[in-house]
Amino acid sequence: MPIRRLVTDDLDALLALYGHLHPDDRLASQQNIQLAWQQIQANRDFFLVFGVEKDNLIIASCYLTIIPNLTRGARSIAILENVVTHENHRKQGWGRQVLEHAIQYARQRNCYKVMLLSNVLRTEAHHFYERMGFISQDKVGFVLKL
Repeated sequence: MPIRRLVTDDLDALLALYGHLHPDDRLASQQNIQLAWQQIQANRDFFLVFGVEKDNLIIASCYLTIIPNLTRGARSIAILENVVTHENHRKQGWGRQVLEHAIQYARQRNCYKVMLLSNVLRTEAHHFYERMGFISQDKVGFVLKL
């Protein structure tokens, strides 16, 4: 199944998939969600959500942000976030395919690196990222929650 950029009409299916990422997450108001989704969809250069669909269900997705940069030869930085595969479709290669697609997109955009953060307790996800080629020993991530 082809990996594609998610479009405006995919919002409800994407939000349903996010229930498998953060089951206890309280969604924002419908108005705020719509506003954020419109901003993501309007900025076709820097904010991208990729996904794969099976049986009219988005089963895996990731969010890629491209950040212009003045160092490293003015090559951009790519950041992955909200990497998720539906519980019933894990360990079937869908997450890998979505990430490979996002990484290839970052290469095409001349990014010099792709970064992501993962919850310290999600060791199974860490092993998955390492199998994808991500290295956890090179950098230390810091988060300031607001």
